[in-house]
Amino acid sequence: MAYLRELAQVIRTKNAGPFTLSADIIFGDAETYESVKRSGAMTRASLARLYGVSQSEISEPIYFDPGRAIKVNIRRAVVSGDVGDPDVLGSQQHAPLLNLVIPGIAPPPRGAGEPRGLEDRFGNSIDPSVGYARGAVLGSSADEVSRMLHGRTLIRERLARLGRRGVFNLTGLIRGCPMSAADLEGLRSLIEFYGAFPTGEAEAVAVRLMGGRPGTHEGLLCNRVSAAMLAVMLGTVRRGERVLSVVPGGRSHPSVERAVGLAGATFIEVEGVDAALDRLGSGAPWRMVVVTTLTPSKHHLPADQVCRVIERARPTGSLVFLDDAHMASRMAFFDEPPSFGIGDADLSVWSLDKHVPGPRAGAVVGRADLMAAVRARAFELGLEAQASHYVSALRALERVDLAEVRQAGALARSVHEAFRREISAKAYLAGPGVAIGADDFAGLIMERAGCASSPLVPIELVAAAAMWMLEQEGAVTIPAIGMPGSAPTFRMMTYPDGARLGVEGFVRAASDAISRVVESAKDPARIRRAILGA
Repeated sequence: MAYLRELAQVIRTKNAGPFTLSADIIFGDAETYESVKRSGAMTRASLARLYGVSQSEISEPIYFDPGRAIKVNIRRAVVSGDVGDPDVLGSQQHAPLLNLVIPGIAPPPRGAGEPRGLEDRFGNSIDPSVGYARGAVLGSSADEVSRMLHGRTLIRERLARLGRRGVFNLTGLIRGCPMSAADLEGLRSLIEFYGAFPTGEAEAVAVRLMGGRPGTHEGLLCNRVSAAMLAVMLGTVRRGERVLSVVPGGRSHPSVERAVGLAGATFIEVEGVDAALDRLGSGAPWRMVVVTTLTPSKHHLPADQVCRVIERARPTGSLVFLDDAHMASRMAFFDEPPSFGIGDADLSVWSLDKHVPGPRAGAVVGRADLMAAVRARAFELGLEAQASHYVSALRALERVDLAEVRQAGALARSVHEAFRREISAKAYLAGPGVAIGADDFAGLIMERAGCASSPLVPIELVAAAAMWMLEQEGAVTIPAIGMPGSAPTFRMMTYPDGARLGVEGFVRAASDAISRVVESAKDPARIRRAILGA
């Protein structure tokens, strides 16, 4: 695959009257033009996704063979020159087109010294929609779904042979439904549900646990964190506005950027507090600043640094939204306060399945005036937690036990020391767990295999190791069963089943799997069988 930016000679936009933008894509040679045309990648649907608009606002692509060019018309969100128009001439709206993926076409070779664009350490083009390179085995979200389903099959087979004692949950997730028989009585119908569970009961618990203030803050339970992210962005951000994302390292969860795109806003991400403060101190205002306290790859932004960003953003009038999905592990492992104990944030989201014994649900807490719009969008789009989901989330909130997470954190420190001693000095503490970055993991594999390159991209090497750990040792990790877009980091969490496996079990599972991947570093067919089962 290649990106449109790697194939086209010119990508530009301009006004086609006050209500419409016209995008021109021009190619330097007929062969490349025809290859893109045949790929079928440029459609109203794919362009609508890139621009975060409905298909009705985009024309069918127009192919002009003599000029090796493609033209697309896009309805402007704001009339040219009207109040709120950020680009009167329409000449700066081409950026989304740069990231259009063109399957089946290899990117052109580059000469020495030529810019390489967005790539990993090994020269693989990174898909900006997920933040890592896709390969021949895991080339799309569909492939990642197949990987996830194969992981579930391996778990089912191992349970059938060995029972629950033969499987170790090292994901940091439980995703259970901690309800009682009495709760089920209130779930026979909506009428019983409304009678048994007062409106706002679970939300009030979430407000308290997240450090909010009754009367100032309100809550909402969504069916997952990604749904909560979408409700927040659609409820508070308008088309054409800018959103600044601040991460300690790596990248934010893909749902942040996707939700901003669907809201029609511009997403810009920076790494570290200094870069964030520079952005906040110059240029046009930001509608929102999103601060990720603990990233999917488990890079941590300390609470005092989060507070610095909040204090700098507050005078600018920007909303501050904490992506605090890992709040439980952050509090237990780093001994930090809950979301609203860090600083004067406007909104925060917390995952009720990350080091919490609950279902896959997201709790949003924020200022009451903002939550009215967020709640409305959630209910409009069916993003809210449904009855059984709601009750499970309520019971999980009532059972949050940070002492268990602290115990898992103590074990993680011992596992980390063993990993650095016996596996790789690149291993780092991932909250209550241990991790090796995707590029570092791929480098480890290639070094041990004695090769400078591999036909597999890092996510494929990580996924293969995870699958072999699952198949051979019963160690269940996110790279084996995580959703598409999950960070490709090689990571083993110590919650909830780490104590049963023990430090030696962690090292054994990882070492054996790494050895298998080393043997297969040049064998895509074997890696494919490990990841997809076929």
